[in-house]
Amino acid sequence: MSTTPFAEPAAQRLLSLAHRHGPLTRADLSRRLDLARSATGSAITELAQLGLIQCGPPADGPRRLGRPSPQVSVVPRPRVLAAQVRSRSLSIAAVGLGRAVTDRTEMPLAPDERTPEAVADRLAELARPLLRRHQGLTGLAIALPAVLDAPNGQIHAAFHLGWTDVPFKRLLAERLPGLDLYPCNDGHLAALAESRHGAAQQARVAVVLGGDDVGIGGGLVQHGVTFDGSAGHALEAGHLQLNTAEPSRCPCGATSCFETQADARALLRHAGIPFTDTTDPRAAVAEVLADPRHTAAVLATADRIGAGLAVLVTLLNPDLVILTGQLAAMHGAPGARERILAGMETSHVARIHPVPVTTAALPDPVLIGAAELALAPLLAAPRTAATATG
Repeated sequence: MSTTPFAEPAAQRLLSLAHRHGPLTRADLSRRLDLARSATGSAITELAQLGLIQCGPPADGPRRLGRPSPQVSVVPRPRVLAAQVRSRSLSIAAVGLGRAVTDRTEMPLAPDERTPEAVADRLAELARPLLRRHQGLTGLAIALPAVLDAPNGQIHAAFHLGWTDVPFKRLLAERLPGLDLYPCNDGHLAALAESRHGAAQQARVAVVLGGDDVGIGGGLVQHGVTFDGSAGHALEAGHLQLNTAEPSRCPCGATSCFETQADARALLRHAGIPFTDTTDPRAAVAEVLADPRHTAAVLATADRIGAGLAVLVTLLNPDLVILTGQLAAMHGAPGARERILAGMETSHVARIHPVPVTTAALPDPVLIGAAELALAPLLAAPRTAATATG
């Protein structure tokens, strides 16, 4: 997954800025890009001719001397498809510049629909009507709860789906020929989205940790760039080994993994609620969090979240931790935040340098991160990409 900051040409820089922070006035764009007004105007004209940005009336506000500066914003029409595969469901949407999400659809996956072939079938079925409805979509990025070789789309292991050594990109390409495909780890995509559009925009080093379903994944952002590791497997945080009096077997084959102690399954176990193949983790977690009879279970799970974060803070020394998905939901329960912070203080690094813990600023960071990945060619070379797709 390339997250190299966008470089020199003015139109390219302007499009990226409008995508991340727009709408902005022409004056704001000139100032932020350190461009002459004429250079800004030329870039706006070029991008407008490509159908990528649009100019609107000046924003309401105090009157200033001179002619009011018009607002510049991206054209929000759908450009790519973004999808997320969970252990129990699929989501897909058409997404444009500026995080414009259209036609978002989610469907459950029954136990017999969780094979690689069945998931590829369902994704293709959901994608085809969107491709017909929105002409010119350039690619599909797929967020996966998996350890994978992202460029080749080879899944080494998706523990909560029971997949091993799956050529998932090839399976999708057979069903959606001619469409550019971008598979990636879901935790890394959540980190990418929060770094570009969410809570990590101002962080020097941020750990993004979460799980939209079961398990715990994560991503690391340093100065606006996501860190993927040498082979794309960095921050498999759910498989940290933590001491516990009640070790549980993890699908990865180990015991005492962080996610077995702190994810949705762990919360339900602490609450005495069975977890089966047909359990909807998000609905089940919401029910537990809403029931005061399960306060002890919530706080016990929060303690383990804090213990895992203590290890991550010691190793990575972030200045911000962002929780997403079910971890964010648990963080919001009465008393849970305090228990998480107390657990983190077992780290001497956290005691020396207290680390704020917050929740994702975006409502759907994994899907937005997938869209960012699919939009990368357009943002990197707007003239080439826009001309190629008409």
